[in-house]
Amino acid sequence: MLASLATCDPDFPIAEWDRVLFQIGLTLNLLRCSRINPKLSAWAYLYGNYDFNKNPLAPIGTRELIHLKADVRAPWQNHGEDEWYIGPSMEHYRCVKCCVPTTGWERDADTISFFPKKVTFPKTTTEDFLRQAASDIVFILQN
Repeated sequence: MLASLATCDPDFPIAEWDRVLFQIGLTLNLLRCSRINPKLSAWAYLYGNYDFNKNPLAPIGTRELIHLKADVRAPWQNHGEDEWYIGPSMEHYRCVKCCVPTTGWERDADTISFFPKKVTFPKTTTEDFLRQAASDIVFILQN
């Protein structure tokens, strides 16, 4: 739990630590083997395989900007709002749970941009694309 909280953004309100407990437990159960069937994770044994496409994960406590839909915001209001990532939304497809710092409420969001401070997301450069394209061409020519 302490390792997970250590990855939070320094500005994350630490008083909201209880909101991230679901993802901490989820991560632990995905990493831990089942005692009954060691070939499966504890999560897979209890609930089936975890679908990362359906419920994406990100580092907890990451600052994010969510897009406010037109029917939710006023006509001249900003189209985005700063919030904190607190875990996946298991009830909705490709949505995440967010903590709204101004109200302290939780919200499900589907269109977001992350702004991590401690854990950077991997980036694909042009060299990576060219290297992959060259290896694909060599593979196609050899087969």
